[in-house]
Amino acid sequence: MSKKAVFSIVMVMSISACSSIPKNTDDMNAYNSETRKVKNLAFHIDELDNIASSLNKDAPEWVALDWNQIQNQTVAQNRYKKSNRRRVHVASTRSTFRSRNSSYQKSSKPVSIASRGSQSNAKFKYVSKPRLSTLIRSSKVRKRYKRYNKMIRVVAKSVGIEPEFLHAIVRAESNYNPKARSYVGAAGFTQLMPGTAREMGVKNRYNPVANLYGGARYLRYLLKFFKQNRKLAVAGYNAGPFAVKRHGYKVPPYKETRNYVKKVLSYYKKNKKYFKHEVAYKKMLENSRRYQ
Repeated sequence: MSKKAVFSIVMVMSISACSSIPKNTDDMNAYNSETRKVKNLAFHIDELDNIASSLNKDAPEWVALDWNQIQNQTVAQNRYKKSNRRRVHVASTRSTFRSRNSSYQKSSKPVSIASRGSQSNAKFKYVSKPRLSTLIRSSKVRKRYKRYNKMIRVVAKSVGIEPEFLHAIVRAESNYNPKARSYVGAAGFTQLMPGTAREMGVKNRYNPVANLYGGARYLRYLLKFFKQNRKLAVAGYNAGPFAVKRHGYKVPPYKETRNYVKKVLSYYKKNKKYFKHEVAYKKMLENSRRYQ
């Protein structure tokens, strides 16, 4: 018996004695004698401890332990217990695999996820579909872009200019609106003034094709004038080439032109990135058709 068991027996005896309190004087004497015995037991706790230890001498070792000690012991035993699983040596399996497959060669580069372990698709790379919303946020401007995108690319290639550059100019000038008109008098996609339109041979500035050809020719002339420097060409498109020349072939110190140059060059970088993504996506589709 443990200490807890002996203490519980004493408590039960005391509770039972308290519950049955007699009313007669004869019975009261017997009751007092019983309570004295209970008090003597309660006061001699050291003696009860000795009794419990003497009882536990004949019992096995695990009886005297607390529950927490038993739990810790079992955890320690399971930790060092040997598993029944068979251990396989990795080097031996590799050597057996290589001996069986004589044509085995260690791959220098890891195979891509899209290939799924096939050797024929080792060069295949997955490219996500490009989203126009990453380039243009406005839904109205996106619709105009989809409508005039091919036209702008064809005109740029025919004149000999980067389509990304012409796209950036058109977006900065008119937001792909062929009927746009400024308070100064510039009109169309590329916001041509009447004098520059006459020089470039454009009769109707509101005709999208004619306006694009006129703006593309003027850009080509500015790029030649400033020796393929896009920054100065864009500044010349806004403020005029002679204003740039007057300020020592630098961007003129006008707030409007400086903001315009920043805007066009940022659009140009975004367009270049988006067009590269489109090309990579088309190549990925072609390669996937080959492997099917």
